[in-house]
Amino acid sequence: MEWRELGDGVFFRRYQPWDVNVGVVIGAAGVLVIDTRANATEGAELRGHLRQLDTRPPRWIVNTHAHFDHVGGNGCFPEADVIAATDATVDLGDRSVRVRRLGRGHTGEDVVVLAPGVVFAGDLVEESGPPQYDELSYPAEWPATNRRLLDLIGEHDSVVPGHGAVVDRRFVAAQLAELQRAASDPRGSGG
Repeated sequence: MEWRELGDGVFFRRYQPWDVNVGVVIGAAGVLVIDTRANATEGAELRGHLRQLDTRPPRWIVNTHAHFDHVGGNGCFPEADVIAATDATVDLGDRSVRVRRLGRGHTGEDVVVLAPGVVFAGDLVEESGPPQYDELSYPAEWPATNRRLLDLIGEHDSVVPGHGAVVDRRFVAAQLAELQRAASDPRGSGG
């Protein structure tokens, strides 16, 4: 798959083998990348693909959470400041990008990235499969986190999940209902 422009200077691209999404926001002051794939080989490939959008090296990397398939390529961008697990506003010169920690869900350090008209939700939202739970997940807290996420998504915003196709507010609301059912299931949640 090639880069797809979701808004003015806001791009995403799906990568195999993990069907992981990478986001890019280009501003006058520099390039911000959201997630860097699973390892150094994939990060190097991403670095080459970024040149299709802008020849400047990225100034900022935002990791939506610390799972290997989202952070393994960070070492391929030594010049970039890495933002993870915290609130921040990044000034790209002609636009700002907000990084927000809304609560625990897929992991304890999930963040979302709010760009003009686009929300990068990381693995708080999954399209290519059901939400994934593991020992680092917080299934009882995940619905409240995604309710806060839903409050940030505009009616016409594109939502980029951690894995899979771009979705919208309606999809996030439907997945929130599934997360609520899983959180209230006395047998526990899986996936």
